[in-house]
Amino acid sequence: MAEAFVCAGAMLVATDLAADALDDLVADLTPLCSALGVDPPVAAAFDASDLDAFQAFVGGAVRRAGHIDGLFNASFVTGHVPGVNGGSRL
Repeated sequence: MAEAFVCAGAMLVATDLAADALDDLVADLTPLCSALGVDPPVAAAFDASDLDAFQAFVGGAVRRAGHIDGLFNASFVTGHVPGVNGGSRL
């Protein structure tokens, strides 16, 4: 999915809990970005459920890119989540 956005000319801003996964994403996409003349991805590892961290990340992305054209969320939750589906296991 990230590669498709880059190929369409988007400046990719990504976050994940796993810093290693983000490092791999940036390393994989940077040569493609260079070839296409697109800015390399911006990435930061943090817990997106931390509202302060999320707001700071979005604010930084807006300062760098000038605006956000779209947002894609691919979060994945497993286990018991109180209040979701009656608190059942997902």
